[in-house]
Amino acid sequence: MSDLKELLERVKAATGPSDELDDAIADTLGLWEVTMEAEDMHSQPHEVRRRDFYSDSIDAALALVEKMLPGWGWSVADYGHAGASCSCFLHPAPEQSSCLHDSGRTPPLAILAALLTAIVAQQ
Repeated sequence: MSDLKELLERVKAATGPSDELDDAIADTLGLWEVTMEAEDMHSQPHEVRRRDFYSDSIDAALALVEKMLPGWGWSVADYGHAGASCSCFLHPAPEQSSCLHDSGRTPPLAILAALLTAIVAQQ
């Protein structure tokens, strides 16, 4: 659980997209897709690890919410200018009024922060 809390702090401190942050998310949540690929028909296949660009894409961040918290609802609000503050609210079922909330500098970061907050709360 300390890895999740550390990751949450990194997401909250982030000011924009980061490959290193996306790698840490994939590492911590076990999201790497591994395939065998060859550069061309003459080269030997080698292992390729792929992950999404969670911190740069609202769609990727929301797809991660769907994967990690199936059936949960969400809403995102931008409260600032030039990415000063965004908030994400997650709730376990559409009819429930209680929700988990967190914020970030961009919508994808706010979504990731709320997701990690929810996962930490469940553990």
